[in-house]
Amino acid sequence: MASILRLLKIWSSGGPYYVRLSPDRLRVHDTSGGGSFDEPPLLQVSSDATPKILAIGSAAKGQHGCVNPFAHPRVIVSDFAMAEKTLAHAFKVVSGRAFLRVSPIVIMHWTGKLDGGLADMERRVLRELADSVGARRSHVWEGRELTSEDIRQGFYGAT
Repeated sequence: MASILRLLKIWSSGGPYYVRLSPDRLRVHDTSGGGSFDEPPLLQVSSDATPKILAIGSAAKGQHGCVNPFAHPRVIVSDFAMAEKTLAHAFKVVSGRAFLRVSPIVIMHWTGKLDGGLADMERRVLRELADSVGARRSHVWEGRELTSEDIRQGFYGAT
């Protein structure tokens, strides 16, 4: 029985998700060989009293009510709730129609322009964003783009 539970835990946890974020692009890749998501980080939101998401990614581009929660001149996330919805959608696309909800390790990598790197507050925002959409554990990576081999060897945990 214990081995079945351990197997279920491993299966439902998924491989590390490598998330590359910028104001122009949101890329999420399941490094264990699963799916991927590569779209502009855009949401089209209705103007109702209770806003509803009408479109995400390229489908939202140029539409009325379109927002980009990662496009702000001073901060990396301008609207946490919208950023959360965008990332949650990307995770659903990547995990497919799994029976159990995936709870992966998530590597957050800001690839947008920054002078002097990420501030502590920005690292915290990225970690909390990953945690809020179901990450089992989250890491913030700064530096060059990671390769699949880097991720397999756990290189992302070195910072």
